[in-house]
Amino acid sequence: MFYAATQSGGSSFTPFLLIVAFVVVIYFVLLRPNRRRQQAARQAHQDMLNNLGEGTKIVTIGGLHGTIVGSDADSVTLEISPGVTARYDRAAIAKVVPDEVDDTMSSDGVTYEDDDDIVDGADLDATHADADADDTAAPPARPNTAPTDGTEAPRSSADKND
Repeated sequence: MFYAATQSGGSSFTPFLLIVAFVVVIYFVLLRPNRRRQQAARQAHQDMLNNLGEGTKIVTIGGLHGTIVGSDADSVTLEISPGVTARYDRAAIAKVVPDEVDDTMSSDGVTYEDDDDIVDGADLDATHADADADDTAAPPARPNTAPTDGTEAPRSSADKND
């Protein structure tokens, strides 16, 4: 094949140029936009760290939830439970927890009611609550299987462990 390509007068640089062009296209289509997104995410995280103040609820990179009660240039003091504080490096803060919003209100102020024919999170919570209530109920009583003729009833494997 190589012999045929050189005999037909084709250039040996053509495959090399195609590979270089392919690498350039991949760089501009995939790698460069991804690098810009990473820089924007880094900048947004840095802005979030710079805007932290007392009373801000945060989550650390380890998943610990807390409220900032004090800070300095390199660290923050979190209240992780009433009266329990811990000091963390600012770099360990993953995100700020947004203020709680009412789930029944949309952004335009319209209240949405629960539809009975649509299964959603509220329905699932109620289902789990019913199942938990069933788990705490006493087990059903075993029927009396003792024979009335005075002989001993056969024992099940559950009875043998008692």
